[in-house]
Amino acid sequence: MSVSFVKQAGGAAVPIFVDQPDEYYEQLIPRLNAVYLPGGSSHNLDSPYAETAMRIFRYVMYPGESHVVTFIVCQS
Repeated sequence: MSVSFVKQAGGAAVPIFVDQPDEYYEQLIPRLNAVYLPGGSSHNLDSPYAETAMRIFRYVMYPGESHVVTFIVCQS
């Protein structure tokens, strides 16, 4: 359940790369209708994936004028 899940719902999947500068996320996120963050069984909160997910989550929680739906799934 990831890219196929988004496509089956009629959406287009856009990759969001990890370890990018803040400007990358500031430009990309407002162009999206939603952000889907699949989870897993890892408890490593220091991984590049987890750090990027937290940066995105903080951005969408305090978006200013933009509104981005965030869908986070554990054990996808």
